[in-house]
Amino acid sequence: MEPVTTTKGIGSAVKICVNLAKAVGPFFISQFDYAKFKYLDFKTKQAQTAGYAEYFLAEARSLVDLKTEQIRDSLNKTGLERLKAEENVALITKEINRLLVYSKVPAHVRYLEGEKEQDSSTSTEENISINETWLDRFNDLASKLNEDWRQDLLAKSFAVEADKPGTIDLDTLFTIARLDQRSFYFFDAVLSNSLKLYEVYFLPIEENTFALKIDVHGAEHDIGNILYQLQHTGLLIHDDALGVNLKAGSLAQFRYHDDVLAAIPPTNCSFPGVITTRAGSALAALCSTAPTEIGITIFNSFEAKLKERNSLHKRYSLKE
Repeated sequence: MEPVTTTKGIGSAVKICVNLAKAVGPFFISQFDYAKFKYLDFKTKQAQTAGYAEYFLAEARSLVDLKTEQIRDSLNKTGLERLKAEENVALITKEINRLLVYSKVPAHVRYLEGEKEQDSSTSTEENISINETWLDRFNDLASKLNEDWRQDLLAKSFAVEADKPGTIDLDTLFTIARLDQRSFYFFDAVLSNSLKLYEVYFLPIEENTFALKIDVHGAEHDIGNILYQLQHTGLLIHDDALGVNLKAGSLAQFRYHDDVLAAIPPTNCSFPGVITTRAGSALAALCSTAPTEIGITIFNSFEAKLKERNSLHKRYSLKE
């Protein structure tokens, strides 16, 4: 999964950097001048934030060298000294893991050239800080040995939470923590071929849907098997009686990347499908997907279904 930009503007950069300083510790705080950072132009702020990523990586490399020394030194010790050396190695390992996650946070900040004014919500550090409990849970998770995709999700969740505290709840962090790699790839594949209805992802079900084969991290799997493999995660829900219910005369917009189907049904109607649960929708908001040929086919087929029920108001592109 490729890192994606999640936040906009200079104000976001200020808030994220303040929270990075708070999260990483005293030394980084001593290197970060909040008062000056607020008033830097966007290019300088962009360069400085990117520099923080390099700083975290450099610190991680330094700790790797220290860890190697500690391991080598522990081989010559016995008893309590050996146990203490092993504890030191474990602590260093956790800090390396944490720094690797934080090094990816700056990749999720986007700067808009020309946006010079400071957001009023960032006037003081007090009202832009991440909750201490949230930060404690995050650091605990970040300090574990995490795969690249999990590091990216954690980094993005930090950027989003730093930009707007309260957006990422503890349940979402728990979901990121408990999900295994195979299940994440399956879930990501479903998202890549699903339509977005506001915050919910919706995969329309037709006669041949479960037999369709889609790409899952370089391997093909049919949708029916994928849904079976994801049953234990609680991220998706599917039942013959479930789907999307549209209310007569009300607008509903189904989006597939840049293409949108605006539906206004003349009567109440429903469309069967697989939808994300609350936990699934929260995780999906942190994922980055790319359009697929099958996804486009599903989108076009759903457009035909809307036309059959005289429910399609218009189709348009966000690029127009």
